[in-house]
Amino acid sequence: PLINVLQLSGIARAVDGHMRVRNRVYEHVFDAEWVLENMPDAELRRQRAAYRRGMLRAAGLATAILVVVTALAVYAMSQTRLARRASLRAQAEKTQARETTARSQIAQGVAMLDGGNELGLLRLVDAMANAPEGSELRGSAQRLWAGWYEPYANRVDLVIDIDSPSSVGFSADGKVLAAASGADGIHLFDAVSGDPVGAVLTPGATVNALQFSSDGSFLVAGDGDGRVHVWDARTWQHVDAVHHATRILAVAFSGDGTRFASLSIDSVVKVWDVATRRQVGSSHQHPWDARSVSLSQDGGMVAAAGMPFVYVWDTKTGAELYSHIFGGPGAQAAFSPNGPTLISCSSGFPVELAEPAADGPWQATRLPIDVDARSFSIHPDGRWIHIVGKGNLGAVWDIDTGEAVGLPSWSDRFGRSAFDPLRPRIAAPLPRDNRVFVWRIPVAQPSRRRPPTR
Repeated sequence: PLINVLQLSGIARAVDGHMRVRNRVYEHVFDAEWVLENMPDAELRRQRAAYRRGMLRAAGLATAILVVVTALAVYAMSQTRLARRASLRAQAEKTQARETTARSQIAQGVAMLDGGNELGLLRLVDAMANAPEGSELRGSAQRLWAGWYEPYANRVDLVIDIDSPSSVGFSADGKVLAAASGADGIHLFDAVSGDPVGAVLTPGATVNALQFSSDGSFLVAGDGDGRVHVWDARTWQHVDAVHHATRILAVAFSGDGTRFASLSIDSVVKVWDVATRRQVGSSHQHPWDARSVSLSQDGGMVAAAGMPFVYVWDTKTGAELYSHIFGGPGAQAAFSPNGPTLISCSSGFPVELAEPAADGPWQATRLPIDVDARSFSIHPDGRWIHIVGKGNLGAVWDIDTGEAVGLPSWSDRFGRSAFDPLRPRIAAPLPRDNRVFVWRIPVAQPSRRRPPTR
């Protein structure tokens, strides 16, 4: 019956006993494949076929990506191993270099100490810093240090018990040693015997810094309430007080004694006339964490230093005269009593001298003094500088030559030290010990009549 239908509809015709599609277009379009695709469930078969083709393409792509990622991972692992090996080699070479340096420093230190040169202790301190932590080499340096230091510990000339001392200073005539206590004010002692003299000066707040004028007329001290107090150093009468907005960190007199400067914790610097206690010029703002202040000999320049900048301003006009990026934590600067030379020191940097040129920028030179400075003070004659550095050793250095001339002091922690203007001694507060120590400097005292060198 279907054959008759196909023939009657004109779709097919009989040829040699076979049914053939009458229309050639139909014959090519509606072929066996088309028939198969249009059988029942043909759509489902098409979806499955498309799914299989998609899976094959995805699998091929994933395989390619996996190959690339695996190759990159293998390369990265090999590079990591190479980098680790290089790092280990570099670390080993660095450790070996430090050990070699430490051995050399130990040998130098022992040779110097055997020859009676106490500065060999500095070499032992350097060796302790260079020797790897926990190594036998460091232990050897520490044992040598302990054995050699004791003979020099007897140089303590005076010990004064005082609660939480923060700053000390000698009067210009060398008769009085003033020490600021965190408990009750400024204590005055006989500089030779250590006996108390006069009453305790009580500013009403904790004193953080003090200094005598070079002519011996005044004592100034900055407290935690932002006040700078002025006392008559002959009668010990309170003369006046000037103010900052925040806690005072440092004070300094000019070399001629006509002005004094103050620095507060907000890095504001002010300069004051000693006679009138009025501010000279405007305030100066250090841009960073300033911790020291100093005035030039004539009071015409004021310097402030903090990590990592040193600035110098004209005290009257406020003009910036000099600025320099110098050092890291603990950067400090002070003018030499002999002239306009600015002395700077900092942790990890050599001591630097800078002075104004007649017709150009400031000229800076560095001394071969690299002791990881934490604090320093300058002798009133401008020749010596006391620097507390590695190992908390306090060494005295010659500013002109850059050579160490004595090793008078050592402690776990120092406050602000001060030179005795008449005797070869250095005083420093030790807050942790609640004491002020005065050490003898084992060298000849520089002449007070020494002319300016710069």
